Amino acid sequence: MKQISEERRELMESRHEKIIRLSNKMCQNELTITPDTPEYQLLDYVLEDEDIDIMLAMPFMVPMPAPAIAAKAKKSVKETHRILEKIADIGIILDTQLNKHVGKLYTLPPFAPGIFEFLVVRDKFIEEHPKVAELFAEHCIKSYEEVAAETPMGVGVMRVVPIETALPVETKKLTMERISNIIETAPGGNYALMPCQCRRTRRMMGEATGEVEDGLCLYMGIMAESVLRHGVGVRLTKEQAYEHMRKTEAMGCVHQVTTVLGGLTLAICNCKVETCLALGASRYYNTPAMSRSNYVSEVDETKCVACGQCVEMCPGNALKLGQKICSKTPIVHTPSDLPDEMEWGPEKYNPDYRDNNSLSES
Repeated sequence: MKQISEERRELMESRHEKIIRLSNKMCQNELTITPDTPEYQLLDYVLEDEDIDIMLAMPFMVPMPAPAIAAKAKKSVKETHRILEKIADIGIILDTQLNKHVGKLYTLPPFAPGIFEFLVVRDKFIEEHPKVAELFAEHCIKSYEEVAAETPMGVGVMRVVPIETALPVETKKLTMERISNIIETAPGGNYALMPCQCRRTRRMMGEATGEVEDGLCLYMGIMAESVLRHGVGVRLTKEQAYEHMRKTEAMGCVHQVTTVLGGLTLAICNCKVETCLALGASRYYNTPAMSRSNYVSEVDETKCVACGQCVEMCPGNALKLGQKICSKTPIVHTPSDLPDEMEWGPEKYNPDYRDNNSLSES
């Protein structure tokens, strides 16, 4: 019996098999995909068969022109371009217009940060398809059960960036840790004010806190260029982007950026722990390393008046009232094991680690 060629095998695949394969590509095989998982259900819900075939021909997170995708999908350029434009318009893929003389490039993004957010910010689409918001929340909570405990600092989906003015002057700051540098280096100088995807999702699920959801997230560079061209968001100048950061800081928001683009930052989320799905997942699984900043908070005893604002605002519960901050009496804390420490933490290799690093001896 002749062996079936790879090309023939792909043609014989069922819709179910194609969705499984596409889902695995988009999550880089880090999640277990079944018909019951939100990733599978999203693609099955929003995509037609022709969309799936085109997306399977696209490499993950590598911009490509329509002719190259058409050649791999074995379709005409005209048909491929039509499908790409259709799914880009609703937010399934990211399209980039380099300039008026060069055609578009199309990129297959991950689920989140990615197509879940792109779909949720489309006002008309998400109001007509509230199921997508529910799947988004399920993706952020249930799917990360597999990876939360094994996510060390710096490789989670999101990472907190501290308020720049809160860092001491003498602190050596990496440019990637500075909001000002992120804004200044936005590719193309494009900025767009977007609805908060998490706050909107919470509202649609009946879990809203009453906060305004519109105009809280900042998209930049090619991502801003893409959504603005599709009629989503409000264009900002660089000065307005800075003013927006100051405004959200005054509201007590936490700045978060994604870590999935290899150091390239195309969005700054301004979050609160009661609505943010990323911060919520970190707390739900007791794995703060998933989203923590690269800085540690300290209390200036000479300035602290125990007003409690830091306790109220901190999403990681780093501080508590009633700790006798200015007292010279040592405070004994009982450390608790975090899931990631129990799985593969330092004590696995050094049994004395916990004793040598307890908070009571600091």
